[in-house]
Amino acid sequence: MRTEVTVLVKVLEEIVMLLRRYGVDDWSAKIDDDLFFLRKNDAYGAQRFLTYCGGMGSLQDVTICSENGHPVSPGEASEVNQRLVALLTQAYGLARTCSAEGA
Repeated sequence: MRTEVTVLVKVLEEIVMLLRRYGVDDWSAKIDDDLFFLRKNDAYGAQRFLTYCGGMGSLQDVTICSENGHPVSPGEASEVNQRLVALLTQAYGLARTCSAEGA
């Protein structure tokens, strides 16, 4: 497995853990499915992840906050969302590279 794929897997695993911790199970399940392919060095996992990025209702629209029913304190929400955005940004760049190079 190439370095970019290995790093993408680790970043996506971190995203899945963060989303699950705060009850965002639909997105965490989708990303977990992508991990299945990436662990087999299949670029489909990266390509599929990229389809979640951008547009209305995309993964970037997820905001973890108590108003959305997530188990997070108001003081913690800002830090959690900043971490999520940083991870998603990193994953997006890695997924583009992996997708272009065929994992």
